[in-house]
Amino acid sequence: MLVYCKLLMSIEKLNQFVKEAMPVLFAVLASGWLGWFFLQPFNGKISDFPQYYAPVRLICTGNGAQSYDFSVISKMQHDSFPDMGDRSAVPTYLPPPSLFWFLPFGVMPSQTAFLVWEIVQFISLLGSIMLLRRTFSLNRKALCWLIAGIAISGPAFAATQLGQISMPILLALSAVVWSLKHDKIWVAAVALSILLWKPQEGLPLVVYLLGARRFKVIAYTGFVILAASVVVSCLIGQQGVMDYINSVTSAVDRNQSILMQSELGPTVRGQLLRIAPESKTPVAIVSALVTLISWSFIFLSGKKFAASPAWLEAGLLIAMPLGLLTAFHLHSYDLTLMIPSLVLVMSGPLERAAPPWLLLGGFLTVGAFVVPFYMYIHWDYLLREHWILNPHFFALAALAAGLVYLAYRYSDQIQKTTAATATTATTASNAEE
Repeated sequence: MLVYCKLLMSIEKLNQFVKEAMPVLFAVLASGWLGWFFLQPFNGKISDFPQYYAPVRLICTGNGAQSYDFSVISKMQHDSFPDMGDRSAVPTYLPPPSLFWFLPFGVMPSQTAFLVWEIVQFISLLGSIMLLRRTFSLNRKALCWLIAGIAISGPAFAATQLGQISMPILLALSAVVWSLKHDKIWVAAVALSILLWKPQEGLPLVVYLLGARRFKVIAYTGFVILAASVVVSCLIGQQGVMDYINSVTSAVDRNQSILMQSELGPTVRGQLLRIAPESKTPVAIVSALVTLISWSFIFLSGKKFAASPAWLEAGLLIAMPLGLLTAFHLHSYDLTLMIPSLVLVMSGPLERAAPPWLLLGGFLTVGAFVVPFYMYIHWDYLLREHWILNPHFFALAALAAGLVYLAYRYSDQIQKTTAATATTATTASNAEE
């Protein structure tokens, strides 16, 4: 009997060890897989880094007025990165204020700049994880699952492989959430200005902040962007500004709009372009109307939750998914911005309050963005087979609908996640109003 009891105790200890070790092991293995792509050398055939490097290199070599001249950018990219070979140049669509943050890269040789960019990406991802852990008070097990989930996600894989700016933008969103919860307005303003590197992705949150009457952080953000704009405008001049305006309207070179491949985006416009690829103007009009309707709803949601201690959490559930779904242009690697919203759902009372069928549906839907399913959908289904319906669009639409439903249906449960900071939130709200 004694031997039998000891055996049972040993089995129980083994089971407990497996339960504790499994999330850690999963996080380590998944991190190793994603980390492999961080360590890869520059690949000019696929990397998007040249589009960030070329304009600031032109500025730092005294040719700032040509920073948005497509033909000049093309030459600079191929001269700096011969590995691009016969690949077409990568158009630069970052607005002028965004170039301010990339200026240090312009003084570096191209290969050094890329190495530093890889380090920036890694630090941004690590910083995002740490901020999300602090913001949502994640325990060790939840942190491990977060790391593993990010590492096996298709958007994180694509962003790393392509050298995209998705990691710094995720860090910016994480910093916005953390700093607003701790009433650090200047930190939030700087982070929000970085989130606006891609205005179509950051503006929905700004619209929500307007509705929620958080005017102070918006004013500070405007000041940061204005200061960056003045600096960059002095460096690129009127010609550079005009070239930027022409480039985003595809007036300089039609090939630039073709290279954007908006039909791959999991957005309303992306889906409409797959259905009617030749009807670009009607699709643009319809998409713009959908965006305005979405932003109106986001603004009204901000007004509704303005006085709630959980106003910021509600914004994550409403503004971010709807804003991404109706963005005029979005590639799937920027869906890393959905991570804070999903962490919010799975780390607090919402996970316990929501119906099991809804959580199961959300879990299965997120599977469309997990490797290897993401890779099959993107590379085979969308790029090679050119199917009309984009599964990522419908998955994002389902997630957006589910998150908005959670925000409105379980608003009292969201409040419990911030009960400890209710006094701080209310004081900040009163001060701004």
